[in-house]
Amino acid sequence: MSHKLCNEVLNCRMSDCPSFNNRDNDKCWLISSTLCKDPTTGDRRPKSIAEKKAQCFGSCKYHAYRRDLRE
Repeated sequence: MSHKLCNEVLNCRMSDCPSFNNRDNDKCWLISSTLCKDPTTGDRRPKSIAEKKAQCFGSCKYHAYRRDLRE
């Protein structure tokens, strides 16, 4: 079964993000410098992998979607 990409789940149009439509590495939380929107601040600056792990594992809808697919 094919799953959706982060930009599809999050309705993201940030085509300059390294994760945008990236089927080669669809685990966006493992890609540095993505432009994920911080749900608490709205910040879209490029983030390090360490920053992303804190954000993604806590409140990201796409990470939750992928986790639910595994269960």
